[in-house]
Amino acid sequence: MRLFSPPNQLTLLRIILTPIFLWFFLSSDVNLQKWSIAIFTIAAITDWYDGWVARRWGYVTVWGAFLDPLADKVITSAALIAFAYLGLIKSWMVWIIVIRDIIITLLRSYGEYKGKSISTPMLSKTKTFLQFVLIYYLLILYVVKNTPELYGDYSGIIEFLYNGTLIYWMTFVVTFLTLWTGLDHIYRNRKTIYEIVDVSKFVKRRRNLKCSDEEPSLLVKMFASGFFIGYVPVASGTIASVLAILLYYVPGFEKLIVLGPVLLLSIPVGIKASAVMEKRYGHDPAEVTIDEITGMWISLLFLPKKLMVIIIAFCLFRLIDVLKPYPIRKIDSLSGGLGIMLDDIVAGLYTNIMIRLLLIAPYLKDILQ
Repeated sequence: MRLFSPPNQLTLLRIILTPIFLWFFLSSDVNLQKWSIAIFTIAAITDWYDGWVARRWGYVTVWGAFLDPLADKVITSAALIAFAYLGLIKSWMVWIIVIRDIIITLLRSYGEYKGKSISTPMLSKTKTFLQFVLIYYLLILYVVKNTPELYGDYSGIIEFLYNGTLIYWMTFVVTFLTLWTGLDHIYRNRKTIYEIVDVSKFVKRRRNLKCSDEEPSLLVKMFASGFFIGYVPVASGTIASVLAILLYYVPGFEKLIVLGPVLLLSIPVGIKASAVMEKRYGHDPAEVTIDEITGMWISLLFLPKKLMVIIIAFCLFRLIDVLKPYPIRKIDSLSGGLGIMLDDIVAGLYTNIMIRLLLIAPYLKDILQ
């Protein structure tokens, strides 16, 4: 494995250029902002050129297979996060794109490491192209708008292209396509992914799952059941969702600095605690409600803290959790903590996206906001 082969040097250069690009682009100096476009262009060219060199001259290595897609996502994610920081695009769209790209990139890289290649559908390549189009569109418009000699001559055209609604829908299309291609990517390569991550260790049907006689600890029961709400004999999942809403109403809880760490903690700990509970009580036991609590929080993530929004989010989340549209029903068939948590996480994402569509719909947005 040659870490510092010529193609890998170009890949590492792309990673090194990322903070320089951010520094220049976010600078108040217009000249540095102009140079940020050149830096991003150099990084984009190396993305194509390092792969060509590796294939042409036989420099294909495990390190290259890992670093190349990673470097690509680092520079594009940095640009999108910078746009969100400046208020040009919505943060929730950026995080969907970034998280999807991280998951797919890690799967591809780990697959290459394991000697299992994950194919890239043409639609994913279209998504990547449109991401670059969006980034260049915003880069150029932002710099031109901040350059008086250019803005003065073309102010009418620039204001038309810099329209917030136009940018919103362009970003929304890219976000939707990114999310869709991510799901499509996983579905098309599901057999290879199963081999890579050895899903056979936890994919079992309910009828094959044997319960253990070992009683979970009090701490595990408390966390997995949402402070013992799961032991309520009727509608424990619905009650848990209401508890999540009550906690969400605590002043400041909805802020990313609070809710972000809470979710980052509840998801992995919930997976582990749910797995322990399932071993004792069987597949997806009713006693486990941390999945409903986490899913409800995801439903409300980055949404306006308005009563009507929360009521609709609650109703949609519970409906989706019952109907289990694709791929939730397939996810629900997975045993172990991952299957228990993941179906409600996806239900929360579905709910969140549907609410956002309602928030931009004519006549409805004024009622909800």
